[in-house]
Amino acid sequence: PRRLYHYGKLAAHLLGYVGEISEKQLESKSVPVAVAGSQIGQSGVESAYNKTLFGEDGSLQVLVNSVGQEVGRMEEIDAVIGGEVRLTLDRDLQAIAEKALEAKVGAVVAMDPRNGEILVMASAPTYDPNDFSGRISRENWDALVRHPDRPMQNRAIQNSHSPGSLFKIIMADAGLEEGLLDDNPAVTCRGAAQYYGRTFHCSNRKGHGPLHLEQAIAKSCNIFFYDLGRRLGISRIAAHGEALGLGAPTGIDLPGERSGIMPSPEWKLKARGDKWYAGETISVSIGQGAVSVTPLQMIRAISAIVSGGVLTTPHVLLR
Repeated sequence: PRRLYHYGKLAAHLLGYVGEISEKQLESKSVPVAVAGSQIGQSGVESAYNKTLFGEDGSLQVLVNSVGQEVGRMEEIDAVIGGEVRLTLDRDLQAIAEKALEAKVGAVVAMDPRNGEILVMASAPTYDPNDFSGRISRENWDALVRHPDRPMQNRAIQNSHSPGSLFKIIMADAGLEEGLLDDNPAVTCRGAAQYYGRTFHCSNRKGHGPLHLEQAIAKSCNIFFYDLGRRLGISRIAAHGEALGLGAPTGIDLPGERSGIMPSPEWKLKARGDKWYAGETISVSIGQGAVSVTPLQMIRAISAIVSGGVLTTPHVLLR
């Protein structure tokens, strides 16, 4: 048997690929009906729903004479075709996203905030899963795993980064929840501010002048959120980030998801054996420093805010 991916590289990271079962996989009996030589899901949906997609081999026992000629049939068992899954993916939107990522390194995710259905999950650079449906050559495999931009990695869930100014939405949510923005206070941005003996800059070195929350978000003013972070403190920032799913897997039905990092004094002591310094909170306030998220975590958090606090579990299986 061979798997055929009709659309080639489209959604390769989400769909995954099949490959010959390894000795370790045979021993673990992760696919009970598989035998040596079986092609099983090795990543993506292929791996997550392997038990549904995997069929059963048929068999035929025949009686032969002394020269190997078939003289009768003893038993015949028909093969069982594997099951079928329908995904939440929108093929047209996926194609648009992948075209936008051509010659780039990055990821695009689109999710329905009402129910967590993944409409788009694109990662670049990519690969063609059809290359794995037979036995991939050593040359092609080496080219993939040694590529500096790691085309086998699903950057939407397996790569985490500093979220940057997107984190200001999390900060605004925390400030509103904690009542620190109830009277819509103004902060004056002069392009830089001093905190704990250090100078922290705004993206606009000339300054934005007096700003309220809505203007601070629109102009992405660092100074406003530095001040908000100082007032909140790292423990309250971390609590709100964690409540929005940061620092933990989203639970998507795909293998290999990273947790990211929502830093706190407890996290730093455990991970780095050091105490938390107040100046670090200022960096975290604009999505820098130790905070690290996957694209999927970030879209889930923003979706929870815009949908009134409903934190959905992202998923790619429709039925």
